[in-house]
Amino acid sequence: MTQKWVLARGNGVFNSRERLLYLEGFITDFTEQKQAEEVLQEYNIRLEHQVAERTQTLLENNAL
Repeated sequence: MTQKWVLARGNGVFNSRERLLYLEGFITDFTEQKQAEEVLQEYNIRLEHQVAERTQTLLENNAL
């Protein structure tokens, strides 16, 4: 199952008797942007772990 991220904006256009004539608006698919954000977040988490591990290693080596 594919997940899509979309933003929909629109409104109805009515006649003088308040009957709906038609809907107008747009839908924007921003799935690629969300996927890129998720990948970037994963890289940031990995980098934080690597920095923490390297810092621990340096602290241990300096303690000797």
